[in-house]
Amino acid sequence: MRSCTLLSDGWKFCASAENFSTPLHKQAHYKGAKTENRLRGFASLSYSTDEGKCNELWSPVTVPHDYIVAQTPSPAFTGALGCQDYPEAWYRRNFRFTENDRGRRIVLCFEAVATRCEIYFNGCFICENHTAYTPFEADISDYVKFGETETNLLAVRICPTAEHEGWWYTGAGIVRPVHLLITDPAAIDHRGVWVRPVKVSDTLWRCEIETTLVNEKFSGETVTVQSEIDRKTAVTEAVLLPYEKTVVRQTIDVENPRLWDTEHPNLYCCRSSVLRNGTEIDQTETTFGFRTAEFRTDGFYLNGVKTFIKGVCIHEDYGITGRAVPPEILRYRVRLMREMGANGWRCAHYPHSDVTMDALDRAGMLTMAETRHFSAAPEHIEQLCTLVRRDRNHPSVILWSIGNEEWYFAEERGRRIGKRMFSAVRRLDPDRSVTCAVDKNVDQAPVHDVVDVMGVNYNMPKVDPLHENRSDKPMIYSECTASGTSDRWYSETDDGAGMMADYDRRTNSFGHSAAYTWKFITDRPFLSGGYQWAGMEYRGEAEWPRLCSVSGGVDLFLQKKDSFARMRTLWTDTPEVYLIPHWNLRGREGEKIPVQIYTNCARVALILNGRILGEKETNRYEAARFAVPYEPGTILAVGYDKNGTEIARHEVKTTGEAVGLKLRLDNESEMREGGIGAAAHITAVAVDADGNEVPDAADTLIFSVTGAAESDFGTAGRRAVILGTGSSNCDPVPPKSRTRRMENGRAAVCVRTGEGVTRIVVHGDRLGWASLEL
Repeated sequence: MRSCTLLSDGWKFCASAENFSTPLHKQAHYKGAKTENRLRGFASLSYSTDEGKCNELWSPVTVPHDYIVAQTPSPAFTGALGCQDYPEAWYRRNFRFTENDRGRRIVLCFEAVATRCEIYFNGCFICENHTAYTPFEADISDYVKFGETETNLLAVRICPTAEHEGWWYTGAGIVRPVHLLITDPAAIDHRGVWVRPVKVSDTLWRCEIETTLVNEKFSGETVTVQSEIDRKTAVTEAVLLPYEKTVVRQTIDVENPRLWDTEHPNLYCCRSSVLRNGTEIDQTETTFGFRTAEFRTDGFYLNGVKTFIKGVCIHEDYGITGRAVPPEILRYRVRLMREMGANGWRCAHYPHSDVTMDALDRAGMLTMAETRHFSAAPEHIEQLCTLVRRDRNHPSVILWSIGNEEWYFAEERGRRIGKRMFSAVRRLDPDRSVTCAVDKNVDQAPVHDVVDVMGVNYNMPKVDPLHENRSDKPMIYSECTASGTSDRWYSETDDGAGMMADYDRRTNSFGHSAAYTWKFITDRPFLSGGYQWAGMEYRGEAEWPRLCSVSGGVDLFLQKKDSFARMRTLWTDTPEVYLIPHWNLRGREGEKIPVQIYTNCARVALILNGRILGEKETNRYEAARFAVPYEPGTILAVGYDKNGTEIARHEVKTTGEAVGLKLRLDNESEMREGGIGAAAHITAVAVDADGNEVPDAADTLIFSVTGAAESDFGTAGRRAVILGTGSSNCDPVPPKSRTRRMENGRAAVCVRTGEGVTRIVVHGDRLGWASLEL
């Protein structure tokens, strides 16, 4: 049977390039041009990381690992890439394989390595990969040395280049999980099962199952493929040829399945087995869902019901660990967006991780899956095909995007490239719609001729002309808004300080405020909805001293911004009222303070220290605005329905001075799922004597952690470790620091738990101590 081992530990890392002189004699070059071509250097078997000077270069790390985020950022490097340098680096890891593994298929499955990489095994070149986001495999079956005393070496060279894949922070390193897959030579290919549910009638669905088998041996054979869904089974014999792949097609009918939708994300499992002479030799499980997804000229229909897409565009990084995002954090990010009111997720601008895609299924998110490169080059077509093969089982995926904001979209060349990419998608998935995100010559772009759904980025004045020109095609706002805010910064924008005023308003020439944008979309029934830039802050695409873009409802360290509440008033029907600013404005007594109330109620009243300052009729797209002479105390916004009944309120108090701390575990449900070694996202909050959170505290804190079991650094699930801290997106102190100055009365810490009880402790000179046990 197959085994699939997560390779988290046992890695050694070197943050430098090789520096070895080229040999002058022929014999060295002669030997170096053979199968084992790395006879010297970091990928060679003769090089040791355990002796002498080598120890000074190499350190133990846990994978996933992003080595860029540990740097101190500097304005000497471009803000587009996060104000970081991108040097070359290496990873090494040793393996032992027993005699029981001889004759089996042995594959290393890399989910993503950033940015470009070369893979060597036992000094032999295996493969290279040229994207930071697409998974790839390295079959090492023919290169393994077997036996308990035989050591095998995996070496990975990381090659960041000046020609980056994006204008955002990409990180560098083995940034997603690596698995060691060992199977019988005759086995189901990695990600080799595709379940395509087809609706036959109102009660009957037919599951078309495509299973790809591999045969990694010198002889052919006949095996049996068995697939099971909802206690129904299909059995088929398959003839396997030497060193070839074979596709087996089966069908299973399911009556009255529970459908997948945004509120009831029901999932099913297909269990696939391979048998030789009646004995099971391989087995895997594939998750999928039953649903129909159709884009029409009057909107998007999920299971025949018109469904408005309220989506967010997301980059997959985390302020504390960069691109190496722990699974508990990935799942928490999806939950945060759902809480904000979103029901859609755009994987901007590349394939997102397996954990994220699974979480999107479970959260009922309507997902646009996007490839990184709009290109007809064979390598980029294969990257697109890898994306489709990997994600076509996910019911959350409703759209394939073949590119974003390409100049070629507006040219005939773009039409030609688009046709080739569209055809590659359609061969692998005949059901889902294909789009691309167009921002140039929007109403005339030839690429619109190719895709099923026209995607528009910004360009509001051209949306109606595009619809008039092509009223026969569905349309979606693939990217919109891009309104930047610095959380709890209520003064004017200060570029020198890296701060943008925290009000929902237009902040650039191409986007608009969130309220204006979503009224624009909802006023046009031909738009299926949209994906807002962005759901949360991400590293890069910034100007010093900021380290990140500031669009989004959640900040770089996963704190809910005021704009989080703004989006809830726009996207949810739960009665909501939210007022800004906070009311800790000492020294501004008597000054008229701009107060805004975001609400989806019919009417709001503003009350200061028991006095009604005014009432206004409003709606979700218009903030109620007041100018209030400041005085300390309590300011209250009350929301009423159209009959005058109170249905929501939001109260803000002037707090006392910060005198203490409390720790809050933010991702408790994800932690339970993760078990030992899970990553906890914890927020330290400053409080006054009455326990009120103090929104303007700026104390410096020191974090520490202890676990019940101690062992060597890097051993997952044993020793509790602080992965990093963070607070301000303008703070140049690297996340690895345990000392952090609070921003807006908060600071975040990410902790990998150990066995038993993990205890997190925080201390501030003025605020004392607080602790939390997990």
